[in-house]
Amino acid sequence: MAELSIGDAVGSGFGVIRRHPAAVLIWGLLYMAAWGANFAVVAPTDLAMLAELARNAASHAPTPDMSNFGQMQAMDLLLSFVSVFVFTVLSCAVFRTLIHPDQSRFGYLRLGMTELMLFLVIVGGYIAFVVAAVILMIPVAIVVGLLVARHATAAAVIVGLLLAVGAVWALGYVALRFCMVGPMMVDDGRLRLSDTWALTKGKAGALFLIALCLFGMLILLELVVGVAMIIGFSVLSGGADPTSWIPALLRQPPAAVLSRLAPIIIIAGVAGIPLNGAFLAIFSAPWARAYLDFRVRPAAVS
Repeated sequence: MAELSIGDAVGSGFGVIRRHPAAVLIWGLLYMAAWGANFAVVAPTDLAMLAELARNAASHAPTPDMSNFGQMQAMDLLLSFVSVFVFTVLSCAVFRTLIHPDQSRFGYLRLGMTELMLFLVIVGGYIAFVVAAVILMIPVAIVVGLLVARHATAAAVIVGLLLAVGAVWALGYVALRFCMVGPMMVDDGRLRLSDTWALTKGKAGALFLIALCLFGMLILLELVVGVAMIIGFSVLSGGADPTSWIPALLRQPPAAVLSRLAPIIIIAGVAGIPLNGAFLAIFSAPWARAYLDFRVRPAAVS
């Protein structure tokens, strides 16, 4: 297999943005449409609950009735599945720009068995990750508990940290070994977990460096966006201290809150289209680039 170029992989998303700006905007528009639909469903209920909590806190009244909290959680879970499915479809579109650049219709978007199967793999992988994390944490808790029972608190902390780090490393290693599932499925439409495991053999370290670089970029981008949001929020609020008027705002009916926040919501929605499209390209394309490096054999390289 060809050697993986970490720099080319990390920077591949910027190349996608430069070559396919229209597709990036389509991805961002679809992402924000899904976010808007999600917001429209949960905002009235959540704002009504926050308003009641704010009024009760101000008047020292008892905690409001939370009998419908289970229904809210069920709705949140359903919306989470929808969000993951939309993200899966968009990620496949980003993979396709590199793996099948000729399939450019509809902004490289498709809705077929590849997207559905990958969505199911992601959901199943998440469930397996949670189960494995719980299983790995059981012996950690037992060992730490025994040490604490023997009054070896310092040893319990050290051993607990070491075992926890080891468990996280093991789960992260497995995740990296299977990270080529999406690009491979976009390539040929087939789910081949064993082939994915074989494809990444001996490459976990390089893949970890890619993930580490992307994590650093994520932190930097979030800081920039966060500062911009704080500045914009301050301008839109007329320079007032948000802590002085937000509690009073939340005590109002949901319609009044949404009306007051409408300018912020509209600006965030419009700005979110290019930002989220670029985000998808920057953080999805590296895995497709890595897959292409892995599948090319030296004999095929001119």
